[in-house]
Amino acid sequence: MEVFIEQIAKLQVLNQIGLALLLLIPLVLIARTVVAGTYYSPILIIVVFGLSMGYILFITGISEPGLAGFPIIGLISGTVVIVLTGIFFAGGQELRKLFGGTKMEPDQTFIPSEEEAVVGTKRTQMASIIRTFFLLLGIAASTRLILGDDGSYLSPYYPIIAYIGLLGGLIIIDLKDTIANKSSYIRKGAVEIAGLLGLLVFTYYVSSWSENILPLPQIFFVMIFSLTLGWFFVTTQQPTPALRFGVIHASNYDTVWTMRRCAHGNRAFHIKTPLAEF
Repeated sequence: MEVFIEQIAKLQVLNQIGLALLLLIPLVLIARTVVAGTYYSPILIIVVFGLSMGYILFITGISEPGLAGFPIIGLISGTVVIVLTGIFFAGGQELRKLFGGTKMEPDQTFIPSEEEAVVGTKRTQMASIIRTFFLLLGIAASTRLILGDDGSYLSPYYPIIAYIGLLGGLIIIDLKDTIANKSSYIRKGAVEIAGLLGLLVFTYYVSSWSENILPLPQIFFVMIFSLTLGWFFVTTQQPTPALRFGVIHASNYDTVWTMRRCAHGNRAFHIKTPLAEF
């Protein structure tokens, strides 16, 4: 019986991934539906629905303050540094194009589908939002695994979480998208993810090393190195699977952040992991 109960407890991690997916993705889609056809950003709507969801989970007794019963949501809510890494890299490319005179040719290798999946969201955007969820999950778990973070309830499960997240982030592509070379597209995505992981680990150690000299948060070094890499590694094509979804990343993060904040009673929170020290 004890072995059976232990096995059920381990399977709860997989249930948590599915539950987080069902909680977060609809919030993003609803927000996009509300602002469909307007020039407004869905982020404000995500804030409202995120706060509402966090409050409902709390008052119904489904979760305690801080959403302690949803560790996967807690993991994703600490991924802002991952989001900003991709955004700063793209920003460096834009600065190079603006001040360096580098022209970026239209990407003819990837033609997104124009068919709507739900109101305000096309099929390609839907696939990108779901892919973003898995990318954030996989990169966050992989980074913590590399850094040896063993102070979390999820620590023993980081390998399987990283595997599911990275695999889902690589292979989820809308079937109606037109991709000239799918294998090349996926390989480029794998290279981008590996580079992102390397930069996150590198900036964490730089931040730790310089703590006694100049105590700056990890996000400062992420900004410096990402902008620099984006400037020097500007390409003639749009970045492919991982780095071009910064806005969607931000939307997902904003959702989980507001849910956790509401569950805390609007008090500031801090996730005790290596990537949340900013």
